[in-house]
Amino acid sequence: MNPFVPNGQARADDPAYQSAVLAEAEFWASPTTLAIADAYAAAPLGPFKRHHNKRLAGFEDRYWYERIAEHGPYKRGLVLGSGSTIEEAAMLDQNPGVHLTFCDIDEQGLSKRQAMFDQRFPGRVTVQPMDLNFVEFEPNAYDLIISADTLHHVVNLEHIAKQINRALTHAGWFFLHDFTGASGFRFPIEQKRIFESVYARERARRPDAGLPEPDWKDVDNYDTSPFEAVRSADIVQVLSAHLREVHRRHAGTIFAMPMFCDILRDFTPASVQRPRRRFGRLRKELPPTAPTPIAWEMLLSDQCFRELSLIDDLVTDAAMFSPMNTVAIYRKRT
Repeated sequence: MNPFVPNGQARADDPAYQSAVLAEAEFWASPTTLAIADAYAAAPLGPFKRHHNKRLAGFEDRYWYERIAEHGPYKRGLVLGSGSTIEEAAMLDQNPGVHLTFCDIDEQGLSKRQAMFDQRFPGRVTVQPMDLNFVEFEPNAYDLIISADTLHHVVNLEHIAKQINRALTHAGWFFLHDFTGASGFRFPIEQKRIFESVYARERARRPDAGLPEPDWKDVDNYDTSPFEAVRSADIVQVLSAHLREVHRRHAGTIFAMPMFCDILRDFTPASVQRPRRRFGRLRKELPPTAPTPIAWEMLLSDQCFRELSLIDDLVTDAAMFSPMNTVAIYRKRT
């Protein structure tokens, strides 16, 4: 798919934008897309997840959304976009008093969620199709708003940030988990070279492993949605300007780089892995998933993961590049 390249704020009457919106909805309506999101959530704790969790939630076996319940209870919540149904079910399970409204441009995905969650959480979920670039939320209506891996698909970040602030009650909380790295996956050459240096050591240690040369991808040569990472590097700055930030942590500036350099070509991953025990009960009521998307973990050694973890900590904490993954908590700015 051709990426949408914004020239300022998106306009609803722009034919190029409308064409990209149709392609976006088609991309997310694919059953493969939901399967990949759920497969990642269901994958067991490997090196990447352990590092990611420790950086973003403080413990290797704790996920970012488990912090949501700490600030509750909540009555009325809004979920921007739709991601993994496993994570969404966990949010509902861990916050039993909240009613969540899921909003997304993908009407098919929303309908599937409505049917799925009506069985597991009757009366606690509604869905509402909408374009987040132009949405108008009810003021002071939600004591909980969640955005999980959604805002990096939004062009009009300033508009949605104002709407989130408008929609929050004075006692409300906004939780963000998102890709905040280089827009369009167009990473600085220096960031790529740091990963390549670590990876070169791994290839030298294991000459018989057949590890390929990195082949870097961005939105121009990657099969992604038209709005993938459209303004990802701007998310943190825009939200901080329109809401009151109370917590922010980053991860993955180097550790996540294998996802973008195609070291998995000619590699067939193992069969679907069993989900974590904590999700076992929820998984029984959700559809089967595709193979785990963290298959690149199978290629690298424990020593390589230790090196990636250490360098990721140093580079991320030094703020040398836009951090790949961010978890942040915000309150209403009055």
